[in-house]
Amino acid sequence: MRRVRVTFLLPVLALAACGGGDDTTTTPTQTVTAQQQGGAPTKAEFIKEADALCQQFRDEAASARQELQDLRDPTSTEELHDAADLFSEYAGTLEQQAERLRQLEPPPGDETIINNWLSTGEGGISLLRDLADAVDSGDGQEIRSLNEQVQARFNEASGIAQGYGLTECGSGLA
Repeated sequence: MRRVRVTFLLPVLALAACGGGDDTTTTPTQTVTAQQQGGAPTKAEFIKEADALCQQFRDEAASARQELQDLRDPTSTEELHDAADLFSEYAGTLEQQAERLRQLEPPPGDETIINNWLSTGEGGISLLRDLADAVDSGDGQEIRSLNEQVQARFNEASGIAQGYGLTECGSGLA
Protein backbone atom coordinates (compact mmCIF):
# COMPACT_ATOMS: atom_id res chain seq x y z
CA MET A 1 0.00 0.00 0.00
CA ARG A 2 1.16 3.49 -0.80
CA ARG A 3 2.04 5.52 2.27
CA VAL A 4 -0.23 8.49 2.87
CA ARG A 5 1.02 11.15 5.24
CA VAL A 6 -1.59 12.89 7.35
CA THR A 7 0.74 14.87 9.60
CA PHE A 8 -0.19 18.05 7.77
CA LEU A 9 -3.79 17.52 8.87
CA LEU A 10 -3.04 18.30 12.51
CA PRO A 11 -3.22 22.09 11.97
CA VAL A 12 -6.82 21.53 10.91
CA LEU A 13 -7.57 20.37 14.42
CA ALA A 14 -5.90 23.41 15.89
CA LEU A 15 -7.90 25.70 13.65
CA ALA A 16 -11.14 23.87 14.27
CA ALA A 17 -10.84 24.03 18.02
CA CYS A 18 -12.03 27.25 19.55
CA GLY A 19 -8.66 27.73 21.23
CA GLY A 20 -7.25 30.01 23.88
CA GLY A 21 -6.63 29.91 27.58
CA ASP A 22 -9.12 31.65 29.88
CA ASP A 23 -10.49 30.36 33.16
CA THR A 24 -14.06 31.52 32.47
CA THR A 25 -16.61 28.93 33.50
CA THR A 26 -19.91 30.64 32.72
CA THR A 27 -22.52 28.31 31.25
CA PRO A 28 -25.08 28.93 28.52
CA THR A 29 -27.85 28.31 31.04
CA GLN A 30 -26.90 31.57 32.74
CA THR A 31 -27.48 33.48 29.48
CA VAL A 32 -30.91 31.91 29.03
CA THR A 33 -31.78 32.85 32.60
CA ALA A 34 -30.60 36.44 32.07
CA GLN A 35 -32.66 36.62 28.88
CA GLN A 36 -35.73 35.30 30.68
CA GLN A 37 -35.30 37.96 33.35
CA GLY A 38 -35.19 40.93 31.04
CA GLY A 39 -34.24 40.53 27.40
CA ALA A 40 -31.43 39.83 25.02
CA PRO A 41 -27.82 39.71 26.16
CA THR A 42 -25.38 42.53 25.63
CA LYS A 43 -22.42 41.99 23.33
CA ALA A 44 -20.14 41.59 26.37
CA GLU A 45 -22.45 38.95 27.85
CA PHE A 46 -22.62 37.08 24.55
CA ILE A 47 -18.83 37.14 24.18
CA LYS A 48 -18.38 35.86 27.74
CA GLU A 49 -20.83 32.98 27.17
CA ALA A 50 -19.49 32.01 23.74
CA ASP A 51 -15.86 32.14 24.85
CA ALA A 52 -16.70 29.99 27.88
CA LEU A 53 -18.23 27.38 25.58
CA CYS A 54 -15.18 27.47 23.31
CA GLN A 55 -12.85 27.01 26.29
CA GLN A 56 -14.93 24.07 27.47
CA PHE A 57 -14.85 22.55 24.00
CA ARG A 58 -11.09 22.98 23.75
CA ASP A 59 -10.69 21.06 26.99
CA GLU A 60 -13.10 18.31 25.86
CA ALA A 61 -11.38 17.93 22.48
CA ALA A 62 -7.86 17.54 23.86
CA SER A 63 -7.97 13.73 23.83
CA ALA A 64 -9.12 13.60 20.20
CA ARG A 65 -6.28 15.90 19.15
CA GLN A 66 -3.81 13.73 21.06
CA GLU A 67 -5.10 10.54 19.41
CA LEU A 68 -4.57 12.07 15.98
CA GLN A 69 -1.09 13.27 16.91
CA ASP A 70 -0.28 9.73 18.01
CA LEU A 71 -1.37 8.48 14.58
CA ARG A 72 0.91 10.78 12.59
CA ASP A 73 1.86 8.58 9.63
CA PRO A 74 -0.67 5.85 8.98
CA THR A 75 0.90 3.26 6.73
CA SER A 76 -1.75 0.58 6.59
CA THR A 77 -5.36 0.54 5.46
CA GLU A 78 -6.38 -0.11 9.06
CA GLU A 79 -4.46 2.94 10.31
CA LEU A 80 -6.04 5.10 7.58
CA HIS A 81 -9.47 3.90 8.68
CA ASP A 82 -8.59 4.71 12.29
CA ALA A 83 -7.47 8.22 11.31
CA ALA A 84 -10.64 8.72 9.26
CA ASP A 85 -12.76 7.58 12.20
CA LEU A 86 -10.99 10.05 14.47
CA PHE A 87 -11.57 12.92 12.02
CA SER A 88 -15.21 11.93 11.71
CA GLU A 89 -15.58 11.79 15.49
CA TYR A 90 -13.93 15.19 15.78
CA ALA A 91 -16.34 16.60 13.18
CA GLY A 92 -19.22 15.27 15.27
CA THR A 93 -17.81 16.99 18.34
CA LEU A 94 -17.48 20.23 16.37
CA GLU A 95 -21.11 19.91 15.27
CA GLN A 96 -22.18 19.59 18.90
CA GLN A 97 -20.16 22.71 19.74
CA ALA A 98 -21.77 24.65 16.89
CA GLU A 99 -25.21 23.57 18.13
CA ARG A 100 -24.41 24.78 21.64
CA LEU A 101 -23.17 28.10 20.27
CA ARG A 102 -26.30 28.48 18.14
CA GLN A 103 -28.39 28.15 21.31
CA LEU A 104 -26.97 31.44 22.56
CA GLU A 105 -29.11 34.41 21.60
CA PRO A 106 -27.01 37.06 19.84
CA PRO A 107 -27.27 40.67 20.96
CA PRO A 108 -29.80 42.74 19.04
CA GLY A 109 -28.34 43.88 15.73
CA ASP A 110 -25.53 41.28 15.77
CA GLU A 111 -27.56 38.34 14.44
CA THR A 112 -26.08 38.56 10.93
CA ILE A 113 -22.42 38.53 11.97
CA ILE A 114 -22.98 35.75 14.52
CA ASN A 115 -24.84 33.67 11.94
CA ASN A 116 -22.08 34.32 9.39
CA TRP A 117 -19.42 33.22 11.90
CA LEU A 118 -21.28 30.03 12.81
CA SER A 119 -22.26 29.21 9.22
CA THR A 120 -18.66 29.61 8.10
CA GLY A 121 -17.50 27.24 10.84
CA GLU A 122 -20.25 24.76 9.97
CA GLY A 123 -19.07 24.82 6.37
CA GLY A 124 -15.62 23.88 7.66
CA ILE A 125 -17.14 21.00 9.62
CA SER A 126 -18.81 19.69 6.47
CA LEU A 127 -15.47 19.87 4.66
CA LEU A 128 -13.84 18.09 7.61
CA ARG A 129 -16.29 15.20 7.12
CA ASP A 130 -15.30 15.10 3.43
CA LEU A 131 -11.67 15.10 4.53
CA ALA A 132 -12.34 12.10 6.79
CA ASP A 133 -13.75 10.26 3.77
CA ALA A 134 -10.67 11.13 1.71
CA VAL A 135 -8.37 9.91 4.48
CA ASP A 136 -10.37 6.69 4.68
CA SER A 137 -9.94 6.12 0.95
CA GLY A 138 -6.25 7.07 1.03
CA ASP A 139 -6.69 9.61 -1.78
CA GLY A 140 -3.63 11.81 -1.22
CA GLN A 141 -4.59 14.45 -3.79
CA GLU A 142 -8.10 14.82 -2.36
CA ILE A 143 -6.67 14.93 1.17
CA ARG A 144 -4.39 17.82 0.24
CA SER A 145 -7.17 19.72 -1.53
CA LEU A 146 -9.69 19.29 1.28
CA ASN A 147 -7.07 20.07 3.92
CA GLU A 148 -6.47 23.46 2.27
CA GLN A 149 -10.22 24.13 2.06
CA VAL A 150 -10.81 23.16 5.69
CA GLN A 151 -7.96 25.35 6.88
CA ALA A 152 -9.21 28.30 4.80
CA ARG A 153 -12.75 27.93 6.14
CA PHE A 154 -11.68 27.68 9.78
CA ASN A 155 -9.27 30.61 9.32
CA GLU A 156 -12.16 32.65 7.95
CA ALA A 157 -14.39 31.69 10.90
CA SER A 158 -11.59 32.61 13.31
CA GLY A 159 -11.18 35.98 11.63
CA ILE A 160 -14.89 36.72 11.93
CA ALA A 161 -14.85 35.74 15.60
CA GLN A 162 -11.78 37.86 16.31
CA GLY A 163 -13.29 40.82 14.51
CA TYR A 164 -16.37 40.53 16.69
CA GLY A 165 -14.27 40.46 19.87
CA LEU A 166 -14.34 36.75 20.71
CA THR A 167 -10.99 35.67 22.12
CA GLU A 168 -11.37 31.95 22.88
CA CYS A 169 -13.56 31.29 19.85
CA GLY A 170 -11.37 33.44 17.63
CA SER A 171 -7.92 32.31 18.66
CA GLY A 172 -7.81 29.22 16.47
CA LEU A 173 -5.18 27.73 18.75
CA ALA A 174 -5.61 24.39 20.41
